[in-house]
Amino acid sequence: MPQNNNTDHIGAIIHYYRLIRKMTQEQLGESAGCTSGFIGQIERGECMPSVHILCKIIQTLDIDANELFWDSEDSSSEDQQLTNQIIHHVNLLNTKEKKFILSIINHLNLLG
Repeated sequence: MPQNNNTDHIGAIIHYYRLIRKMTQEQLGESAGCTSGFIGQIERGECMPSVHILCKIIQTLDIDANELFWDSEDSSSEDQQLTNQIIHHVNLLNTKEKKFILSIINHLNLLG
């Protein structure tokens, strides 16, 4: 049973980034120094990892630590989370792909 909204939120963010990074729970657990079962419990919001393990997870998944602690109910925080996710994905693109995305954004701004 989940502990509270914070553990649910943190677990969901960790799960999201683990999938984006195409990592298994086993791989993340090995990198963080814990078991895959414990990673599953964290992702389901059943427990909160120690600060030491949480730091290793944040480093392994390259998560902005602030994103983990924002209240998911706060619309400005949600907006910031979306912005961070967009920035992260754009940073993974090559120059040609970034130019293409920029042209789409410029087109949307003209429509809006």
